[in-house]
Amino acid sequence: NNHLELLPDSIRLLSSLVTLHLPGNKLASLPMTLVHMTALQTLNLDGNRFAAVPSVVCRVSSLTSLSVSHNAIPVLDSDIGHLANLRELRAAGNGLEGVAEELCDCSDLRLLHLQDNNLEMLPGWVCAAGHMERLGKLASLNVTGNRLR
Repeated sequence: NNHLELLPDSIRLLSSLVTLHLPGNKLASLPMTLVHMTALQTLNLDGNRFAAVPSVVCRVSSLTSLSVSHNAIPVLDSDIGHLANLRELRAAGNGLEGVAEELCDCSDLRLLHLQDNNLEMLPGWVCAAGHMERLGKLASLNVTGNRLR
């Protein structure tokens, strides 16, 4: 809850950092040097100005928990599937209209919170037999407050 608009490239020097909480700022992008933070497991970007999950975030393979709630992200695109170790994804209150099928590549996913968005239906892959097996560890799915039919 500061007024950060940019993170310095030097953030990469915090190579042992495990948790980074940046909610309530004015961030719309992140430095590419974030990929060098190989110990980073938890990243909270809630309440910023992101129009998409930054591509650099999807290259931080050590991430197990990502929260991007209350931004302006209309689609979780295919890059999200690169987060093979992801266990928790929170993307509430974004105006989300779609979620890429590649999210199924996050086979360790246990928690998926997509509440208070603009989803009109669950993505077809959520209930498709082959994909259900890939998301077999999913224990919490929250889609309340959408326009589901």
